[in-house]
Amino acid sequence: MDSDQALNLAYNPRLVVADHQEVMARWRIKSAQARQDSICLLDIPYGLSALEALDIFPAKESYAPTLLFIHGGYWRGSDKSEYSFIGKALQDAGITAVLINYAFVPKVSLPTIIQQIINAIIWVYQHIEEYSGNQDRLFLSGHSAGGYLATKMMMTPWQELLQLNDQNLFQACFTMSGLYDLEPLTRASFIAADLGLTSSQAQSLSVINQSILKNVLSKNVRIYAAIGNDEGQGFHEQQDLLKRHWPDALVRSFILQNCNHFTIMDELGDKDSLLFQAVLQMIGFTNDRYSIKKIK
Repeated sequence: MDSDQALNLAYNPRLVVADHQEVMARWRIKSAQARQDSICLLDIPYGLSALEALDIFPAKESYAPTLLFIHGGYWRGSDKSEYSFIGKALQDAGITAVLINYAFVPKVSLPTIIQQIINAIIWVYQHIEEYSGNQDRLFLSGHSAGGYLATKMMMTPWQELLQLNDQNLFQACFTMSGLYDLEPLTRASFIAADLGLTSSQAQSLSVINQSILKNVLSKNVRIYAAIGNDEGQGFHEQQDLLKRHWPDALVRSFILQNCNHFTIMDELGDKDSLLFQAVLQMIGFTNDRYSIKKIK
């Protein structure tokens, strides 16, 4: 097997998971039902283009902790509407959920996508209390390419951007099957052309870039990370890189048995799963539940 074949197998989950289309079709069915069965506000614009939009599943109680979710799709596909079932599960647990869309490569560059996510987060910070959220109890999550974007947001200078007293806008971040070193993707034929990054650009944008991390890891960043046992080898290596480069920030890292790159999202939508319970733990819910109140 040549190196390109090996990279494609390591990083392209559609080559590894034979039934990925059936799994994603199940998401769409569950999500359509979730939108029908819950109060949700769809396609709220945070920018000028059609894909710069988000869906909100507001909690019943005001000032609820708020989780923002960034979907995957290798920055070139997928849609927030496929994950409404996750929004409803979070809403049912007393959490306001925000599902974020963004534009895709190669029509826009990865730095442009990063800026769109920053813009989305600024919008959420400024408006979420109109939707039962709490700007002082914000949490971030992302899957796959969205895991990269979520982790990248933990490195963003929010204190300067939003004139915050605290260095961290987010209480914590939960990344699932994430990508943290982009350099291997510049050599994988299934994504390299669309991503359009040189090796040096990929290294600069990676969240394990040491020159950037020096200014980040002193800010009490809290990261949770999960991966499926049946993921491609590349994703296991990526999780190991996160553990190696973010040791003081990584609160918890674990492997979910009998899960692959796609079915891990089913776990996030299942209130009884280990993954969902870990998210609740990150947010601060206990058996007595989180006392929802405005924190100033």
